[in-house]
Amino acid sequence: MPYRHLTQEERYQIAALLSAGFSNVAIARQLGRHPSTIGRELRRNTGERAYRATPAHKVAQTRRHRASSRPQLPAEAFAQIEQGVSQRWSPVQIQGRCQLLGIAVPSHTTIYRYLHRHGLRHRLRLPKRRRGYGRHRTQRFADRTPISERPHAVQDMSQFGHWEVDTVRPSKGGGVLVTMNERLSGLLCLGWSATGKAEDVADTVAACLMPWRAHVHTLTSDRGSEFADGDFIELALETTMYMADPHAPWQRARNEHLNGLVREYFPRKRDFSTILPEEIQDAQDALNNRPRKRHRFLTPSEVFFHHSRVALRG
Repeated sequence: MPYRHLTQEERYQIAALLSAGFSNVAIARQLGRHPSTIGRELRRNTGERAYRATPAHKVAQTRRHRASSRPQLPAEAFAQIEQGVSQRWSPVQIQGRCQLLGIAVPSHTTIYRYLHRHGLRHRLRLPKRRRGYGRHRTQRFADRTPISERPHAVQDMSQFGHWEVDTVRPSKGGGVLVTMNERLSGLLCLGWSATGKAEDVADTVAACLMPWRAHVHTLTSDRGSEFADGDFIELALETTMYMADPHAPWQRARNEHLNGLVREYFPRKRDFSTILPEEIQDAQDALNNRPRKRHRFLTPSEVFFHHSRVALRG
């Protein structure tokens, strides 16, 4: 049944029944309304002293007029919204990308309202509760280069070509995803390891980053045992690999955030041994072409390839 707004006559009835001591439930029964309708009416339109029908009706009418006069979405925005929702972009990312393309969208809240009105809110990417970090990643590597010796340019992101690497594991089953991200652009390289063991992970990292070897100046990982074969990675990519401090995920914050985005496509309950190469490529492409607020809604791919061309010319 479609929602019916309260009439002025019904508001007079509410005021009279309140004066007579009726409860919200009893008033709702008298008017043939849901108790939540009466409760919402009293919360929104009760004055400083008491609920009065005439002022309450004027306030409600003013609110409805304001809602109907809110800025509407231009026609060219609909295709961009649909594309963004299908790619799991947030309303902020959709609105920012529209601005970048010269499409006038008043605000991301306008997009929220549009999605809610058309029953599309369930397709939004919603934040998930963070889990604790795994305790299997505490192995020490006395012979590895600590993050304290990493160049300052890596931390302040004043240079292009510094990468972070980590693994994403399922709760059950085999297979491990290896995530590699360039810190400045946020570009993701996504690989797969059958065993998740050090030798296999090192092969995966080297194979994935080999096409970009000229733009891999450093790598930073946590102290997980899967990165024990870092010497091979350094030799293959002609780079230096640094180890973050124990229990310090904030030292690789962008990589940790990216792992959460990867989980959108490969949830923890999925058996990673069943992941197909096409799925990995699709997820990588989708995330690399998702606009980022910190890049003024350019995508990681656009930022990365701009910097790589500049680096080659230099």
